[in-house]
Amino acid sequence: MNVPSLIHATLNFRPLTHSDRHKKNLKWQKENLMEIVRSLKHVENLTLGIWCVEVLARREERRIPSQIATHKCVTLSIPMKENHLLGTVNLLKGSPGLQMLIIDMGSNLNLLKDLPGLPLLLWEEPIGTEDSSNSNGANYLVSQAKHVKCLQRHLKTVKITQFVAQHSVFPFLEFILKNGRVLENLVIIAKRGVDANSPESLLKVAQRLLSLPRASSRAVVTLLN
Repeated sequence: MNVPSLIHATLNFRPLTHSDRHKKNLKWQKENLMEIVRSLKHVENLTLGIWCVEVLARREERRIPSQIATHKCVTLSIPMKENHLLGTVNLLKGSPGLQMLIIDMGSNLNLLKDLPGLPLLLWEEPIGTEDSSNSNGANYLVSQAKHVKCLQRHLKTVKITQFVAQHSVFPFLEFILKNGRVLENLVIIAKRGVDANSPESLLKVAQRLLSLPRASSRAVVTLLN
């Protein structure tokens, strides 16, 4: 495979952890993943799945510097739980030229809970054990805003698909609006057929988003059902 010639790349997989042997290989698999991520730093369009973002979250929690890349568009297939905020921030800090961020919340961790031997978040220990204060999504995002360079000059479009109204996603939306100096579009496409996205709930979401201050006078918020 000619990696330097790649324009699009997708890393969306989850290692086996059904046995002790698989679990012993987990550290090696994480290191191998980061080697792959480093080799794809030039890729314009990158897609990452849940486990990849969780590995980035662990690195962020441990204060391991982000891998610097030149991605123009990144898609994250994550349900946007609180630990995913850490992984998202880690990636954003390493993508200073990022122009578009897409988050597909349709990835459902609940589908994985019944697999034998598979911990829900795949950590050796629960995330937050090293410094639980940094797992407070809103406070942590505020503390990292100045390190996310793409928000200052390049990130113009943020799109969230299969959106579900849940508490863990609002700190991120607020973070984007308050710090995206060149943001032009925040597009949210709600997932249909879920109780959390009732018309009343989505109305409250819209009201809350419209009440937030925006760093960019050109930022338009669109909520589609």
